[in-house]
Amino acid sequence: MNGVIVGCGAIAPIHAAALSAIDGAALYGACDTDRARADAFAGKYGCRAFYDINDVLNDESVDVVHVCTPHYLHYEMAAAAIKSGKNVVLEKPAAMNLKDFDALCALEKESGASVCAIVQNRENPCVIKLLQIVKSSGEKPIGIFANMRWSRNAEYYASAEWRGKWATEGGGLMINQAIHLLDMMCLVGGEAEKVKAEISNRGIPEIEVEDTADAVIFYKSGVRGIFTATNLYGENASFMLEINYRDCTYRYSDARLMKITGDGEEVVARDDTETPEGKPYWGRGHKTAIRRFYKALQGGGDDYVHLEHVRLTMETLFEFYKGGMTK
Repeated sequence: MNGVIVGCGAIAPIHAAALSAIDGAALYGACDTDRARADAFAGKYGCRAFYDINDVLNDESVDVVHVCTPHYLHYEMAAAAIKSGKNVVLEKPAAMNLKDFDALCALEKESGASVCAIVQNRENPCVIKLLQIVKSSGEKPIGIFANMRWSRNAEYYASAEWRGKWATEGGGLMINQAIHLLDMMCLVGGEAEKVKAEISNRGIPEIEVEDTADAVIFYKSGVRGIFTATNLYGENASFMLEINYRDCTYRYSDARLMKITGDGEEVVARDDTETPEGKPYWGRGHKTAIRRFYKALQGGGDDYVHLEHVRLTMETLFEFYKGGMTK
């Protein structure tokens, strides 16, 4: 089964490493409009270089298209791939608005193609264990608290023309970085009834979009969530996700899931910290997510993250943007 990575940027090597570890799968090609970058990537990984996605879609040897491009191209390229009968691995965000997300879901249902949405932290052992605990507890949490503190500065945004602009990135902190933490929060909290959110630009005047976000999320279950995130921290710190019960708290941070009670702390799960690909604060679940998708395609199963599986995250995400930015 042949895969082609479209977009040879920062995330592309992680997809290449994942493909190389799958039996029966191969990195067939790499595509980028920057010919030098496509050639360099293809040379490094021993695959064919493409410079136009239409050439990828017209190649009958291609089974899976990995959309790893800037945000504004996700919908356009994923839609074209689906219409061409190609299966798709789609990096986050799945789309820059709900209208395009709904259109992609409809296209997938109408076609014979399958789409895997990349939300790599769902593959983390700590997340899997936390969801098992929440589902088996028989008790509704008192509340959920999520906090993310990363570092992005003007130089980061200037390094790629599409970053920091509404038209091409679709937002800032929330749609690009904090979406990972929000996704985990949505897995625990479920469907939101109301989101009272505020997004703002407090420290990077060179960009149009937000660098800080705060919200209270009212879930239909009756649970409330507190969400805070910023790109103005001095380093890329580990996120923190806490699930509070009457007698204990489960805290996920620094690649560990802790159970905290009045008697002390206990480690109940740990994440992989040895896999070399990627950055630890990104999460290291790409390899597992992509492998599960290819195995499903090879065996006819469906054990992977479908587009519809990220609907709650996408709906909650765009609630943050409804009110615009505060000064």
